[in-house]
Amino acid sequence: MQQNYDKHDVRNCSLCESSFPCLANRAHECPCQLVRLTQDETEWVACKAGGDCVCTQCLIALREEFKAVTP
Repeated sequence: MQQNYDKHDVRNCSLCESSFPCLANRAHECPCQLVRLTQDETEWVACKAGGDCVCTQCLIALREEFKAVTP
């Protein structure tokens, strides 16, 4: 089922500048929740993004970057 995000905040990704809907006030419905991260990956993303929200594509890229640099 396609979500309608028209009434939600639209933010720009702090890494790639693309626009994406942010549902931080309803995190369980936010598209970023589809990207499963471990605690270590979450900390890596937070550090790399400076604590800002990032789009799902950047979340996936950062997760893969973390996997590539950790044993």
